Amino acid sequence: MDKALKFCRKQRRRMFFFLLLLAPFAFGGQKVALTFDDGPHPYYTKKILEILNEYSVKGTFFLVGKQAEKYPELVTAIKGAGCEIGNHTYNHPRLIYLSESDVQKEVKSTTLLLENITGEKIKYFRPPGGRYYFNTLENISGLEIILWTINTDDIFLSSEKIYEEVITAEEGDIILMHSGVPQTVKALPRILRYFSKNGITALSVSELRKRKSAELFE
Repeated sequence: MDKALKFCRKQRRRMFFFLLLLAPFAFGGQKVALTFDDGPHPYYTKKILEILNEYSVKGTFFLVGKQAEKYPELVTAIKGAGCEIGNHTYNHPRLIYLSESDVQKEVKSTTLLLENITGEKIKYFRPPGGRYYFNTLENISGLEIILWTINTDDIFLSSEKIYEEVITAEEGDIILMHSGVPQTVKALPRILRYFSKNGITALSVSELRKRKSAELFE
C-alpha cells in the first residue's frame, strides 16, 4: 500500500511539473516589463514613480548619464522606489556613428556614475534608438543589452494611442516608454488599471526574467 501511494504521489509531481512547462501563464497571469528611457526628468520621473507606487508596480529606468549627474536625487528616488536602473549612455548618441573608444567612454562613464550614486551594480544597457553594431558588445564592459518588443512611440503619439499600443502586450513583452513625456504620464494610470483588471503583472526587467525562469524551472 505504501509503495502504491508513493508511486501515485511521484506521478502527480511529474504531471505538475509537466503542466508548468506547458502553461507558464497558469500562476499569476501574464507578465510584462515596463521600461522608461532618457531620464531622469526633473518633473515627470517623480510623477511616474508616484503612479507606479500607487499600483504597487516596479519598472526599469534606463538613465542618461548627463541627466543622472544633474539630478542624482532622482536616481536615488528611483532606487528607493524599488525600481531598477540601467545604462542609456552619457550623452544619448547613436552608437553606430561613434568610434569604439567613444562608445566605451559613453558606457563606462555612465555605469561608474550610476553605481556611485546607487551603490549597486549596473547590469543592463540600452543603446539609444536600439542601434548598435555587433562589435558594440565588446565595448560595453559586460553589460547585457536590453531592447524591447513593444515600442509605444510615446514621444510622438497621444495618450490614447499609447494606451492602445500597450494593451496589446503579451507574456514576456518588454514595453518601451520614456521618462520625460507628459502623454505617457497621462496614459500610465489607465494602462495599469487595465493590467490589474486583466491579470497582467508589470515588472522590472530582472523580475520578469526571474519570474519566467522560476515558472519554467530553468
